[in-house]
Amino acid sequence: MALSKQAKEILVVALANAKVAKEVSDAIDAGSNEQAASVTALSAYVPVTGVDGTGSNAASKANVDTQLSAVYTKINAILTALKNAGIMA
Repeated sequence: MALSKQAKEILVVALANAKVAKEVSDAIDAGSNEQAASVTALSAYVPVTGVDGTGSNAASKANVDTQLSAVYTKINAILTALKNAGIMA
């Protein structure tokens, strides 16, 4: 939220200290929130290892790989949205 020039002038008078008033108005103009640090996106999903994916464990391995891949995709989409919204660098 940015303050208009008139609102800033009124704030200066109300605070009776131009330096403090400028600091307050600058904080308001900046959104008063520091941008969060950037979080690195997850690297490409690496499928589950340790099972051959055949016979009795074929469906389980395929299901785990599919579900984890979907989680990676959704987390990366959230990170991208936060960056695009300016919430995160």
